[in-house]
Parts: sequence; structure tokens; C-alpha cells
Amino acid sequence: MTLAAGAEVDVYTLHAEAGGTATDQALQADDFDQLADFIEAHSAGRPIILGGDTNLHTAGDHPDSSGAADGQIWQAFLARTGLVDTCTVAVGCTSPGSIDKVAVRNGGGITLEATSHAFPRARFKDAAGDDLSDHPPLVVEIAWRKA
Repeated sequence: MTLAAGAEVDVYTLHAEAGGTATDQALQADDFDQLADFIEAHSAGRPIILGGDTNLHTAGDHPDSSGAADGQIWQAFLARTGLVDTCTVAVGCTSPGSIDKVAVRNGGGITLEATSHAFPRARFKDAAGDDLSDHPPLVVEIAWRKA
């Protein structure tokens, strides 16, 4: 995505494997390894914004998942790619267990900084007042600057 002349950022969106069985956990780990492989091959040294439904219950708050295993998958992915979770690190929010996540990485002379991280559920309802999705919306504002 072009932010301005000479300022580009690679944007990734995802919807990862769901489920909490041993097979699901192995597939999730493999999926995030494959995504890290792709990022290493195509975004080396470049700034990144990544967001989507990770299906990783990192707080162990779901009956069908292991928070410890999900957390390990997410932390290994972040460490390998150099991404920073905008909730738990950049903004310091108190809901690290959300499966919907946004992560950023600086690079190529571009600095990315999450300035807000929120789930504005009230703004995303239909005329009857029902949620538009089975997930609350995640909105992350990201400031950028070019070195």
C-alpha cells in the first residue's frame, strides 16, 4: 500500500485455522509458519501491517482451545517476523485474548505506531440493533512517519 510518494507498507490480512484439537493446533502452527515463510520471502526489510482473525485464543478464554499453545504459536510468529502486537505491546490494552489481532513492523525507513486499539461494538449494528458479525469490530489507528 502506498502511503505517500516513496512510502510503502506491505499489508497482510488473514483468517487462520479454527479449532482446539491437537490436529487443529498443529495446523495453526503450520499455517503461521507458512505465513512467516512468505513474509520473510516477500517483505524482508519492509514495513508491515497485518490484521485479521487469528483464531488464536491467547488468553485461554475459549473452551475449545489451549491458551498456552495458542499463545506460543502467536509469540513464535511475532518473534520470527519482527511484528509487534498492537494490543499487548504497542497500546497496552487489557484484552490480549481477542482472536482478532493487528500487528505492525517498522522497516524501509517507515515507522509505524499504533495510537489506539478499540472494539467499538456500538457503531457496528444493524437497524434492529443486532451485531453485524460474530466478532466485535477491531479498529486500530496507526500513525506513520518516514525517516
